[in-house]
Amino acid sequence: MTLRLSTFGGLKEGDVYIERTADADLLAALLRGDYTSVLSSRQTGKTSLMLRTQRKLHALGTRTIRLDLGAIGTTHPDRWLRAIAVEISDELALDSRWVEDTFARHQQATPLLQFLRFLRQVIALDPSPLVLFIDELEGFQRLPVALTDDFLAGLRSLHNARSAEQPAAVCRGHQGREADRRPLHALAEGRQGLDRAEAG
Repeated sequence: MTLRLSTFGGLKEGDVYIERTADADLLAALLRGDYTSVLSSRQTGKTSLMLRTQRKLHALGTRTIRLDLGAIGTTHPDRWLRAIAVEISDELALDSRWVEDTFARHQQATPLLQFLRFLRQVIALDPSPLVLFIDELEGFQRLPVALTDDFLAGLRSLHNARSAEQPAAVCRGHQGREADRRPLHALAEGRQGLDRAEAG
């Protein structure tokens, strides 16, 4: 049998994946409910790390959602947040009409508040933990700064307000400067502040 080792770019069927320190550290951080960032340059395994961690969490009974911001594109802030909500609904196999109904009940609220109320209801649907993966965060560069800042601040607010009965965690992937070929590493913001784990 011929094994194909991929050292750059996304994994393909049949490729060998060698686990790094970041694999165990990311899984442990998300199981603790930490707000976690995966930082590295392009094509260094951030998405593969997220996908493998997502499968492990799912096997442990944790609900997971993966948002690929690169596939959502840009549009009016209201429509962009609704598109995110629809992606979340699809990931959890919810009725798509539930998104429209939820947003319609809060028409007087800002688009961000409508989205956050939708996400609170998603968290409350099931007592099992929920982890939100955000991939291709550099897609934010094509969106208004105020929208992206408010979106991330809103997620952090929900994360900070989570309860022990309904834990939730956020994992976001972001690249450094193209010339910065840093090892892939995960930053987990836990109770003791910022912990760093690297994988070469």
